[in-house]
Amino acid sequence: MSHGSQAPLAVSADFYERTCGGPEAKPYVLSSASAPNDEDGTTIIEWWTQQLVSVQERCIEIDSTPHDLFDRFLFGGPRILSLWESLTSSPVLSEFAWSPIVQSAVARNSALFQPDIIKNTYGPSSSFQGLVAVHLRRGDYKRHCPNLAKWGARYMGFNQHPSLLDRFDPSPYENDDALKEGYYLAHCLPTTNQIVSVLRTVRREYHSQAERTLNRVYILSNERAWALEEVKRALKDDGWEDVVSTVDLDLDAEQYHVSMAVDMAIAEKAEVFIGNGFSSLSSNVVLLRMAKGMDVTSNRFL
Repeated sequence: MSHGSQAPLAVSADFYERTCGGPEAKPYVLSSASAPNDEDGTTIIEWWTQQLVSVQERCIEIDSTPHDLFDRFLFGGPRILSLWESLTSSPVLSEFAWSPIVQSAVARNSALFQPDIIKNTYGPSSSFQGLVAVHLRRGDYKRHCPNLAKWGARYMGFNQHPSLLDRFDPSPYENDDALKEGYYLAHCLPTTNQIVSVLRTVRREYHSQAERTLNRVYILSNERAWALEEVKRALKDDGWEDVVSTVDLDLDAEQYHVSMAVDMAIAEKAEVFIGNGFSSLSSNVVLLRMAKGMDVTSNRFL
């Protein structure tokens, strides 16, 4: 390989089969059986790095049959925080950009979020001033949230970053199942009144700390339109100038199929984001916002 050239970031299945599928190019197999899956993220990454650099074969396959390389327990707990600095400074995030389809969808709907200052739609460091994006996960969470209480689950790993303002601590309710479940549901599947209360508090605190006014709400949700109307009316009654949601987006056929990414891109650009601490989608939005250098206090949880 000549100086300055780069290896491809990814190859097609056809290329891989042609390069590594012949009898003379049988891939070297690395197994996850001995990987330190119960250790922190840095230890796991270092272990796999050592395994990979020790192999000289042209083609390598990883057998994850014994257990996943990075399982849900790593992403769902504080062990992943050991990777925070290296991940947020890596090209994976420092060079991250949404695809043209996603960016075109955000620009197409910019008047919904920032009708007065359209110029804030563009630019990597711009944000939708005055906009609060709140993630209301519904659907399967109506079953999932009570189970989280039974399991004693905590927020997703990145949502446990020590610099974030909102902490989740069910320990005072451990001896009362009803109170414990109520505490979980308030943060995982909040009622309309609870949602209104959280946004009111965030609006007041943000104005006090940043001396900035929050006046608009974007709800990213998998809930049906009719069910979101109650929340939207209640928020308007509480003084928000305008409230729009996922179902209000105008998307073409291509944009529709990446609507979840469009939601995330809008949430990333909002002046304040209020996430569901148990959600991986919220966790990724928080990660992107912090990697982008946005004020850590602009990330809150229900």
